[in-house]
Amino acid sequence: MQKLDYAHQHRERNFNLIFDKGHENMLAEFADAIINEHKSPCDAIDGFRAVYIANLAIESIKHGHRMPVEMRFWHTFVT
Repeated sequence: MQKLDYAHQHRERNFNLIFDKGHENMLAEFADAIINEHKSPCDAIDGFRAVYIANLAIESIKHGHRMPVEMRFWHTFVT
């Protein structure tokens, strides 16, 4: 029980330390780009790639095996 109490007391500090993936900073930069009318930190190609990989992950879970990354789709959008 003592271990659970320690984890509960320090949950917020540990959560931020372990799960900070930079989303807060990315969203702040995105909002700043909109407000100050400058280039966004992520563009449509970044969005396409994120959605493409997420969809492959979902398909992988459905089928129970790895899904191939089609490089023709990946490289089609290289700028």
